[in-house]
Amino acid sequence: MNWTIYKYELIITDEQIIDMPIDATILSVHKQNNKLCLWVKVNPDVKYTEERCIHIYGTGNPIFIKKEIFIGTVVFEEHGAVWHVFEGKVD
Repeated sequence: MNWTIYKYELIITDEQIIDMPIDATILSVHKQNNKLCLWVKVNPDVKYTEERCIHIYGTGNPIFIKKEIFIGTVVFEEHGAVWHVFEGKVD
């Protein structure tokens, strides 16, 4: 199988849907060039995609989805913001 790593820029919002190749593996989330980015291992030869639901919560904000997988925490010192990123279910 042929694997590569893709980067997806995230919008800082409560929930967003990202189309990824089927069987993609989310690796990490970090800040790059003052943007929140998600790195994902994908097989670029896969022709079909699936929707993946990404949730972003600020510290101290309520979390509404119970079945989530934690991806990581990113600190934006220049904004004084801390974002916690999870993958949840697509409704």
